[in-house]
Amino acid sequence: WLCCRYVHLSTAKQIAAFQQETFPRDVFCEDLVAFSTMGKDTDSVFEFSPACQQRITKRSGPQRLLTASMIPQLGVQNFAVAPQGTQQGVTFKCLPEIDPNAAVVAQHQNEFKIPEGWCIVKTSDPDFELIRTQVIAKYSWGTHLMYVQKEEDSRAFCSYNVKKFEKNGDVSEHSFLQKSGGDSENRYKFNSTSGRLLVRNSSLAPTNRSDDAIHV
Repeated sequence: WLCCRYVHLSTAKQIAAFQQETFPRDVFCEDLVAFSTMGKDTDSVFEFSPACQQRITKRSGPQRLLTASMIPQLGVQNFAVAPQGTQQGVTFKCLPEIDPNAAVVAQHQNEFKIPEGWCIVKTSDPDFELIRTQVIAKYSWGTHLMYVQKEEDSRAFCSYNVKKFEKNGDVSEHSFLQKSGGDSENRYKFNSTSGRLLVRNSSLAPTNRSDDAIHV
């Protein structure tokens, strides 16, 4: 009965009820009210509990993981691979940058940085198997090998065959990428003219322009 009475309260009174620490709350109930009020006023989320704010932020933000439903929409735009014609946030590109459909070409061996708003793809990423088969193996990336970080070790990398090189998507024994400087330094370098590093847009920062990769 109390739940029924609560549902029929005005939005303002529902929010006010959640301000009382002793008010019995259910996770789904609080989130439901937060979602409904955000449609009218996005700032209203700050009137809910910190835990609710965190859940809402994660649920309402752009999708940062590649899912099977996105595969048919994957395409190339501005040197990046991403679902086309959708608002999904997941995007991939390589460093040094090149069109994902480019033929093999030698690249420089200068040090480079990961641009702000991007992070290295890891084999421990929940969607890595889809990335390996649908992003790495489906495009030529202007090279033979695409590198990613090995699990959570920031200094360890492994490479995978790209499209038209041996067996697409298979792991390779080659290791031409190294991290320069200390663990906290954002500097990388290839010791061969073959190979590129796969990065994805970070869930914690906006995607930057593709020309933000700075050579040092």
